Amino acid sequence: MKVAFFDNGNLSILFSFISNYLNSKGIKSYILTLSKRKKFFLERKFNTQNVFYLDFSNADPAEGKRILMDIENRMNEFRLYKAIYMDRVLKYGNELKVKEYLYNFASVLDKFIQENDISVIFGEVTWAIEYIAYFIMLYRNKKYFVPMNNYVIPGKFSFLDYKNTKSFIKKQPITKDYEVARTIYLQRKSTDINKQAKFLQTYMPPNFRDRFSVLINSWNLEDYRYSLKLKLRILNQYKNRLIINKLSNSLFLTMADLKKTQKYAIYLLHIQPEATPDVVSTEYNDQLRLIEVIRNVLPSDILLLVKEHPNGIGSRNISTLKKIKNIPGVELIHPKILMKELFPYISITFTIAGTVSFESSINGIPAIIFSDIYLDIFPLIKKEFSFKNLANTIMEQLKLANRVYFQSEIEDQNIEAIAKINANTFDGKIYDPLLSKDVLFRDNLENISNAFYRFIKNEI
Repeated sequence: MKVAFFDNGNLSILFSFISNYLNSKGIKSYILTLSKRKKFFLERKFNTQNVFYLDFSNADPAEGKRILMDIENRMNEFRLYKAIYMDRVLKYGNELKVKEYLYNFASVLDKFIQENDISVIFGEVTWAIEYIAYFIMLYRNKKYFVPMNNYVIPGKFSFLDYKNTKSFIKKQPITKDYEVARTIYLQRKSTDINKQAKFLQTYMPPNFRDRFSVLINSWNLEDYRYSLKLKLRILNQYKNRLIINKLSNSLFLTMADLKKTQKYAIYLLHIQPEATPDVVSTEYNDQLRLIEVIRNVLPSDILLLVKEHPNGIGSRNISTLKKIKNIPGVELIHPKILMKELFPYISITFTIAGTVSFESSINGIPAIIFSDIYLDIFPLIKKEFSFKNLANTIMEQLKLANRVYFQSEIEDQNIEAIAKINANTFDGKIYDPLLSKDVLFRDNLENISNAFYRFIKNEI
């Protein structure tokens, strides 16, 4: 058995520890990178074994093109232009040069896979090259898994398939899974706001201030990833946050502005660029357009609230927020208000793929998601892939809310869904170690390394 990890930013630091562990257990493991500097960094700083540089000087672009065109012909889910459009960098490049780059990548990766008999690649699917790598593995009858934190179950992660995220749910839950599920259900449903906030802090990603501090502290370090463009983007986000804070009274509604006599729906913005809206659900990644469509088909007696992601404050220009606020029947709600405070006012929740849909279901509120992810195993979550059907789906969900709010059978179904997820997750956290240093603690490294080993031995 031979496996590889695809280089993706600082996750490669975490992958290095896992890869070295697998090699010590007799499973040949590689780290794949497109950067000579990254190869040097991992080998020198972390004593990483088998870092393989995908050298384009050995590429055959004609062969790469042939492979990608053959994949297009065989797999309807793959399109080269989708790979380009979903990439936050390549979509702004020269088309001919971008295509040549991807053809080169396809040829060198395919050659590496075949020459080294790689059975599985672990990595994210957030860039065009990872999207292409996923489909090349399928093309060669191999496997590609995305190790990802499971935000339903704190401190655990799952191995997801990009195309079929629900496929990881294989094992049936046992007694201990139901015990964990009931505990999580009660915690997430708690009406104690302070307790809820403390619980969420145990596994939510670092906030923007932490990210900014890490960035500033890293500028004087020898680090391959902090380019000038990234520094400017983060600084611009920080500037936008200051502007938004000054204008918050005129931009956002607060809890004091909400009325019990008014019906509300809520749409939760995703941070962009980000994998879910820009890769998994590219059809809905124009969130301004999506908000307009939702508003147009919502019943007129329901006011649509839009809430920015707490870690995304400043990632959008003030002009974008004003465009949202100027849509008739739409208001911005202050991003620092907890969803637990808002749920008593909300009739229905909308999100592309956020776990807030799970929180809604737990609290007896229907949700609609616009992505093919596993969260629809929860009883009050409905997937929708067609704007034409959205009005009917909204009405069905609103009727459902009136019938099932806090009924015992819905509670049982929520607990069953959490138990299924728990039965198919592994202990440990997968996250950028520069932003969440506890992922490099010994216990976490041992947990995730053992999880990868067991997964490879038992599932592949």
